[in-house]
Amino acid sequence: MVRGFLTLVSLLALSACSKDAAKTLSTQKFRVQEVADKDQGGLIAVRFAAPQDWKASGLIEWHYSDLYTPVRFSSRAEAPDGSAWIETYPAELFFWLDPRWDNFKQGANGSGIHYTNVTIEQAMQRYVISRYRGKEKNLQILGHRPVSNLAKALNQPSIEGEGIDFRVR
Repeated sequence: MVRGFLTLVSLLALSACSKDAAKTLSTQKFRVQEVADKDQGGLIAVRFAAPQDWKASGLIEWHYSDLYTPVRFSSRAEAPDGSAWIETYPAELFFWLDPRWDNFKQGANGSGIHYTNVTIEQAMQRYVISRYRGKEKNLQILGHRPVSNLAKALNQPSIEGEGIDFRVR
């Protein structure tokens, strides 16, 4: 019996953004950044908005043996002076399953993470920060706090779910 599942959809990291940079970003002109899927003959797989003068790129990766998420996308856009950047990480799929499901395929080949009752703090620290930033020298987690109004701040309709803000150096 499936008790529930949690999907973390492309996590965003906006780093080193001062109030001035945030104000500049709010008046920024955007362009379309295309990401080609080299494994599929160069077809355009993703388009996203990037600030006009920022360097931007994306990556499509195929892992055909991964049962649940065989294709993964990540992107990065960076200000010309390096003062701010936005990154998206590949979606991570978490399952909360009844312990009797001991044959659940997880990990590298299943691509789902089975961790019953994982908290959002544990998921972010173990499966996002450690995975994508864990090799950085002198990595420090300075703190975290819940984020409950992200959709409202982005002028989007309210959605169910949890949000968290981690401060990492």
